Amino acid sequence: MIRPLLVMGLLGGGVAQAADDMLRIEWRWVESSIPGAALSGLRDGATVWGTAGSVSPKTGGTSVSTRTPQDNVGPVQELRVLNGHEASQQFETPTLVQWVEGDRQHARLKGRPGTRANGFAVTPQWPGGSAAVKLSIKLQDAGGELTTTVSQAMGEWHTVLRSGGQAKATERGSVSTREAEGVSNRELQLRVSLEP
Repeated sequence: MIRPLLVMGLLGGGVAQAADDMLRIEWRWVESSIPGAALSGLRDGATVWGTAGSVSPKTGGTSVSTRTPQDNVGPVQELRVLNGHEASQQFETPTLVQWVEGDRQHARLKGRPGTRANGFAVTPQWPGGSAAVKLSIKLQDAGGELTTTVSQAMGEWHTVLRSGGQAKATERGSVSTREAEGVSNRELQLRVSLEP
C-alpha cells in the first residue's frame, strides 16, 4: 500500500512543477512565392532549378536564381507565459481607406488613413519532460475568429496558419495573362521553449 502512494506522490510533484514553469512562445511570419513563369514552365515541362522556383520559361532556355530561406522570414517576436495560462498579442496594421465621390463627370478619389486590427491568443499546456506541448490558439482579424488546437515538440518551429493563393492552371498551348500571376503564401509559425 505504501508503494503506490509513493509513486503517485512522485508523479504529482512532477506535474505541479511543470505547471509553475515559465514558457517562451516565439512567432514569426514566413512569406513564400512562386513566380508566374515557374508555374507556366511546370505546366509546359520546362526545367526547374533553384530554391525560389526559378524556371526555364520556354524549351531550350534556362534561367537560374536562388534565394536563401532567411530572405522570406520575418523577425522573431516572443511572449512569456506561465504554463496553462493564456498570452495574447494584438497588432494594428495601417491601411488607406479610399472611396470615389461625385458623379461620372466629376468623380474624385478621396481617402483617409485607418487601421486594421488582428491578433492571437495562445494557451500552452505542457506536462513536463520530453512530452509535447499542446497549444490552444485563437486567431482574430476583421473577418472573425479562428480557433485551433495543435500538439508540437518543444523547441521546434511549426506552421499553425497558412494563407494565400493557389496556382491557377491554363490549358497547354494557350496563352493567358494568368501565366504572369505568381502565387504568394504567408505562414504563421510558432515555437515553444522552457524559459531558462
